[in-house]
Amino acid sequence: MPTMTIKNIPEDLYFKIRQSAVENGRSINSEVIYCLKRSFQGGPVDREELLAKFKALREKIPLPPLTDEILHSSKEEGRP
Repeated sequence: MPTMTIKNIPEDLYFKIRQSAVENGRSINSEVIYCLKRSFQGGPVDREELLAKFKALREKIPLPPLTDEILHSSKEEGRP
């Protein structure tokens, strides 16, 4: 398997990678590989197609329109 050395990583970026690795239970090396794989996956997103999928999903879920009254009562009840 090929090996790569990365030099001159900005300190703030290194700390973000390290923090993400800890949060995800991965080594720093595994986190970098995961981030690289994720950055190269997929292609351009068709905005209209994505919005149509969201609209179709929303129509399948029978929810009442979100009103100020619903928001207020939810805040009063607290969150689980």
